[in-house]
This record gives sequence, structure tokens and C-alpha cells, in this order.
Amino acid sequence: MMGGKSRTYGIATTLRQRIRERRAALGLTQEQLCERAQISIDAVSRIESGLRVPSLPTIERLARALNMSVAALIADKDPLPSKRPELERITHLLADAPSEVVVGAESIIRAFIGAVDDVAKARQEISSK
Repeated sequence: MMGGKSRTYGIATTLRQRIRERRAALGLTQEQLCERAQISIDAVSRIESGLRVPSLPTIERLARALNMSVAALIADKDPLPSKRPELERITHLLADAPSEVVVGAESIIRAFIGAVDDVAKARQEISSK
């Protein structure tokens, strides 16, 4: 029985840490998270501080609001490699965007990367002369 209680405590600790870390990585305030998850700011605050263990429906809403699966939110280890915060913020910006906006953003990003590569090549050619 003791192992069950310890495991539950471990999941609750992992959950609150993962919520806080993911929210910060996405650049969200507690208020923004509560709006996206449709729960009270008091609930978010109490969950992150460890004063409340959320119900499964609340965990599901938080996972959706944080653009991650429930499994990733409660897993002992992060199932996905850690991403850079900048990429997390871009993903967050595009998560709810219509597909034409996402396709347009991808085109812009590809063009920007191409331009940066062209500038780097030009600089390398100039420095090698």
C-alpha cells in the first residue's frame, strides 16, 4: 500500500511541475492558461503549488491548453525531446490557427531560412577571396 501512495504523490508532483514548466515554456501566464483550459485561475494556482490534485477532465483540459497529450503531461519522463523555448512559443502561436495560416507561416519560415543561408554563403565566398 505504501508504494501506491508514494506513486500517487510522484505523479501529482510530476504533473504540477510539468504544467508549470510547459506553461512557462509557452510564455503563458496562469491567467492565460486558465482561459485556454476553461478553469479558474485559483485552480491553476492551487494545482501548480501542489495544494490541489486535478481531476482527469481537468488534466485533459490542461493538456489541450498546453498543446500536449495527457500521457506526456503525467509521464515520469518527458516522452519527447526537450524543445527550445522559441520553438515552443511558435508552436503555441500556430496551434489554433487555421491551416492556411500555418501553411503561410511555413512558407515564410522556409523563405527566411533560405535567405539566411544565401547570406551566409555570400559572406563565406567574400571571405575566401
